[in-house]
Amino acid sequence: MNGRAAGFLKRWLLPLMALCMMGGMLLGRAASGWAWPTAAAAASALALGIAWRHPLPRRISLLALVLCIGSVWGWLSWHPVLPEEGTHHITGVVGEEIRDGSRNQHKTILRDLTVDGKPWRGGAYWSFYAAELPEGLVPGAAIEGDLDLYIPSGADNPGGFDFREYLMQRNCRIGLYGMRNLAILPDRFSLEGSAAALRHSLTEGLCSVMDEETGGYAATMLLGTKNLIDTEDRDAFSRLGIAHVLSVSGFHVGVLFAAVGWLLRRLRTPRWAQFPILTVLLGAYTLLTGLGAPVIRAAILVLLNEWGHLRHRHREPLHLLSAAAMLTLLVQPSQLTAAGFHLSYGAMLGLALVRPWLARHVRPAVRRPLRWAREGLIASLSVQIGILLPQLYWYQSFPLLSLFLNMFVLVIASGVLMIYWAVLLLMGVPGLGWLLGQAAAALTHWLTAGVRFLGSHDWISVWTCRANLWTAVGWLLLLIGLGWLWSLRKRFRFALAAAGAAAVILSVIAWPQAGITYVQLSVGNADAAVLQDEGTVWVIDTGEDSTLATYLHQRRLSVDTLVLSHLHSDHAGGLEDLVRSRIPVRRIILPEGAERQAVDPGITDTLAVLRESGTEIVYAGRGDRFPLPSGDAAVLWPVHGAVRSGQDANSYSLALCIRVDGVTLLTCGDLTSAYEAAAAVPADILKVAHHGSASSTGEAYLRAVDPSVLLLSNRLQSREDRVLALADGIPVYSTLRHGAVTLVFSEGSWRCIPFLSAPVTP
Repeated sequence: MNGRAAGFLKRWLLPLMALCMMGGMLLGRAASGWAWPTAAAAASALALGIAWRHPLPRRISLLALVLCIGSVWGWLSWHPVLPEEGTHHITGVVGEEIRDGSRNQHKTILRDLTVDGKPWRGGAYWSFYAAELPEGLVPGAAIEGDLDLYIPSGADNPGGFDFREYLMQRNCRIGLYGMRNLAILPDRFSLEGSAAALRHSLTEGLCSVMDEETGGYAATMLLGTKNLIDTEDRDAFSRLGIAHVLSVSGFHVGVLFAAVGWLLRRLRTPRWAQFPILTVLLGAYTLLTGLGAPVIRAAILVLLNEWGHLRHRHREPLHLLSAAAMLTLLVQPSQLTAAGFHLSYGAMLGLALVRPWLARHVRPAVRRPLRWAREGLIASLSVQIGILLPQLYWYQSFPLLSLFLNMFVLVIASGVLMIYWAVLLLMGVPGLGWLLGQAAAALTHWLTAGVRFLGSHDWISVWTCRANLWTAVGWLLLLIGLGWLWSLRKRFRFALAAAGAAAVILSVIAWPQAGITYVQLSVGNADAAVLQDEGTVWVIDTGEDSTLATYLHQRRLSVDTLVLSHLHSDHAGGLEDLVRSRIPVRRIILPEGAERQAVDPGITDTLAVLRESGTEIVYAGRGDRFPLPSGDAAVLWPVHGAVRSGQDANSYSLALCIRVDGVTLLTCGDLTSAYEAAAAVPADILKVAHHGSASSTGEAYLRAVDPSVLLLSNRLQSREDRVLALADGIPVYSTLRHGAVTLVFSEGSWRCIPFLSAPVTP
């Protein structure tokens, strides 16, 4: 028995080491201190030394040591020592394109940082507001100034965007804001800055010989330049399951490697000389593309494969994959939780495990075109199985045509990439560069038109719930049933694969929810909430970003009724994201006269789009009631026929008294103190109006409502302090402190469950 175990560990030691390293890093990420991982690593090293002469104990001790080292490395990576928040003197280099946001906001990444004269390892996310960019502020420029430093926050909603984790995956652990005393430093050299400047220059060159749109595609696919492709186009590529061709990753590195390898063979370059040449070229390309994690992963995998070929070593795909994953995580541990890491290694895992078995059992074709089609279909199916779990987890969709589209897209994209490379290398040649650019632009326009046409259809992808534990179990059963590693009978294989497919399908179906919940989402100084009552979904305001759309999309929730208290962007700005995410909205309730007030531009246009798509628009006033499965919602304000036009929309915010399962919840949007007496009815739970502003929720109003709990959606500490003082002992759940707050109703009582703290029962 020991001999069989030792043989198994010997054969699969490297994959097991990779799994132990990943598990250790996750343990270190969640650990509360570094002492126990370090002590465990020391004990494992001691055990390894003692058991060195015995194969089985030696390998077990080695795996334990890797697990513990991964824990220590994970702790150090996810719990770094950070500078104090506040104003600091910063120097750095603009490391990528400067992106434009709303309201004159600009965002970029700074590299080669110093904080108060001390070098800082890693980069920083820099945002500032300016009507025009200062002269000379371009990618690669060195800057200095007095900037406000802050520590990025993590997720504060269930399944929400984790800004801190996102920045860590880009090797940034701090955020910077502002541009006081900003100056451009002309003489400071930086390797990353030089690469950013060259990338920016090449991007401008591609856009000049092609056009802004198609040049953006070329720069994105060759250089990793960000945010040059329209969001709707990216969504179309994603719905078709071919978004991977837009991000520089393993496919793009593979095309470059194949082209360079072909050229070196044509030049009769000795095999021993090809490896250092490829190493230098891939290293330079990795730097040029901004040291992106997908490019680093692909370069490591390619070079490991070439090194094994040079040394005449057997190259087991699973072992190469494991070694590349370990090296990648040693360089960038935070990639372990990145979507790109999961998708790229999932694809490679499918090719390593599933493709060999399918190739042996799918009848080969005789004619060459059919043989190529067979190979393409097998590879596409293997990749699709490999990325199934991360795709369902990160995007909650299954593209129906991706299996067949990828057979052709990868071939077409390879040709397009080669044309883009030709344009890039020859764009400085007068006449020839322009002609090649125009030909590439025409081809790109034709291809993107096809993608837009196909991606515009809703049936092109299946909307699912977010993957969960049962999805992961089903995915593993699929890999086991269709993988070549396991010697299983054919019937048993098909049974496992069928069980796995069934588990995946059943786990991502949106089953009706039993019970009643109300979730006050954390959306900053805005408002968004979701009420689910026995399968009926009500949404009360949308916030001003994609938080609500993400929450609904992950759970595959359609909106039965959307209540918009008024049409300011902090309450209705997220409406556009609902439309973009294609989340159905059956009915919208607006306060009477909502569109005749001083409202934010663009929201009425989005309402018109929804109205044309079939959404019912209802204008409500005092006395209107809307039924719910376990209660109803009564409108308290405004009054029918008493609404004047052209007023501040806050004054006519919809006040709604919701009664579910014997519990009363009062929500009033941004209703001001001048009119809040009309909504002063007793309630168990009060959603504080206007984010805690002093213009709402006076003492008399609070006494009249007499709530047991206050909910506050805000981001300002001063407003929270005001509400806490006003509450005088009433429990206050603030999204600033607690993140999203979930209310669970049951038989006339309720529980408050803050996302960022322990549950509390009133």
